[in-house]
Amino acid sequence: MTLSLILFQPRSGSSLLAQTLRLLGKPVLGGFNSNCRQALNPLGFWDIPEIRDHGLTFERREKYREELADAVVKVLWFSTFEGGGEQWAWFSEVRPAIFITYRHPLEQALSANAAFSREQAGTQEHFLAITHSLRNWTFGLGKVVRFVRENHPELIQRIRFVGYHEHLEDPVAFVDKVARHAGLTPDAACLRRAMENIDKTLYRFRINEVPAEYLRWYQPMPARRYFEILRTAPASLWEEQWPDEPTLDVLSRANRMF
Repeated sequence: MTLSLILFQPRSGSSLLAQTLRLLGKPVLGGFNSNCRQALNPLGFWDIPEIRDHGLTFERREKYREELADAVVKVLWFSTFEGGGEQWAWFSEVRPAIFITYRHPLEQALSANAAFSREQAGTQEHFLAITHSLRNWTFGLGKVVRFVRENHPELIQRIRFVGYHEHLEDPVAFVDKVARHAGLTPDAACLRRAMENIDKTLYRFRINEVPAEYLRWYQPMPARRYFEILRTAPASLWEEQWPDEPTLDVLSRANRMF
């Protein structure tokens, strides 16, 4: 029995991944729990808010001890650092299958800020919210990569990056990748259910529909470079130099755009 961890940022495909693992035979810790509108994720969010937002701290590991033996658990990237590096030390001890979901940073930012109305889209407030999301994408992923590389390199082989685009481009390969990394050998019925669960109509906020001004602003962002590495050569991401926590300079430049 092996714990499967999904480390994610919102709107990166983490719920689809949890659903896929569930349909392949892994129990998922959580269900339709979220403060977000269900319209954003009609098939459910599949998480437990206290774990999602605070990670698998000692207190929560004790609370869910029995379920954690062989389950799928979703945790936000930043939440894995609550309590310092203690959670990662535990990950190193139990050796879970770790999935890190990601999506095109600009698609993800627009989807995460979908609470803005159409009238607000393109306003300064919306533009700054998108900029914040792009900064957090780079800093959040960089923090995970640097911490693992410097403190728990033994976990690198336990981590698979799963891109949102993968289930859209090749559903068969996506399901196979997920099953293999989780150590599952699903039967034909499970594979069929996992495939049938993939609904491409839920792919909204597509990069080819993004306003030109957002694309121009995105081009020099560090997030663009790291996303391309993830898509083309994810193994090399562990050798990359990551920027320190982003400063407010990028927000100042965003303000000057208006």
